Amino acid sequence: MSYPNEQLWAGRPPRQAPAHDAMTANGARRGCSWGLEAPIYFAPEGFEEIPTLKRSNAHDIVGEECRRTRAGVGIIDISGFSRFEVTGPESQAWLDRAGGAGDRALHPYRRRRAGGAGGRALALRPGGRADAGVRVLQAM
Repeated sequence: MSYPNEQLWAGRPPRQAPAHDAMTANGARRGCSWGLEAPIYFAPEGFEEIPTLKRSNAHDIVGEECRRTRAGVGIIDISGFSRFEVTGPESQAWLDRAGGAGDRALHPYRRRRAGGAGGRALALRPGGRADAGVRVLQAM
């Protein structure tokens, strides 16, 4: 059993963002998100989070980071987000299958937008469980 907020380090580090070294030098405490080593919060040198079932000793540090971002400016690392272009005569059928509901995967959420239509769908694991929510844009 692991604690909430506890990061398990076996098999780490996975993939790293280009800014990994710079963020580490600035106190990044990391976790694994979809196979990418990602910053969770930034802490002073020498800080160690103590696993607990209650509020951890990182709570005040994270709170201060949030207040500073709200009052000023913040930067977010979105290296784990991806964009794919699916093209070809069978692209719509492939996207519908990937969305998991046959030819109805995108239709309930389809909306007209400048330059195309968009929809929300689920990316499914082979067994049918939801893996991620995705936004699909279709060029017109």
